[in-house]
Amino acid sequence: MARVNNVDLDDLEYLRCEIEANFGSLKIFALETGLPYRKTLDAFKRLEFNERDYEVIVSNYKSSMKSREDKDDIPYRITKTERERIRMCILNKFPSYTAFCRKHKEFNVVYISNVVKGNLKLRSKKYFKLAKLLTKKYKLEVEFN
Repeated sequence: MARVNNVDLDDLEYLRCEIEANFGSLKIFALETGLPYRKTLDAFKRLEFNERDYEVIVSNYKSSMKSREDKDDIPYRITKTERERIRMCILNKFPSYTAFCRKHKEFNVVYISNVVKGNLKLRSKKYFKLAKLLTKKYKLEVEFN
C-alpha cells in the first residue's frame, strides 16, 4: 500500500468518500468544521499535508459526526419537504413556473425546476433569496437555516 507522510492513501481515500457521503462536499465539510477549505482541499486532492493535518481532519470529522442528531441530515442540503412546499407555493399562486419567473426576473424556469426536481442539491445564496421571497411575499411556511 502506498503511503504519503505516514498516512495510507487508502485511508485518505476512504475518509474523502465518507466526508462526501455525509457532508455532500469537501467545501461543506470545511465550512461546518471550521477548517480552512484550501488546506482541506490540498490534503485530499494534491496530497499536500503532514501527519498532524490528517489527524486534525479525522478528529474534526469524528466530532462533527458525533454532534449530529440525524446521521442522514446533510448540512445545506435541500430537503424533499422544502422542495414540495416550494413547488406547491409557486403553483398555488401562479399557473406555471414561467409565470412566476416573468414576475420575478431574478429567477428562471430552469433554476426553479432544478430546485423542485432535486437536480440542485445544496442551498446557495440564490436559493436563500428564493426562500426569503416565497416566505415574505407568498407566506411559505418552511424553516430555512
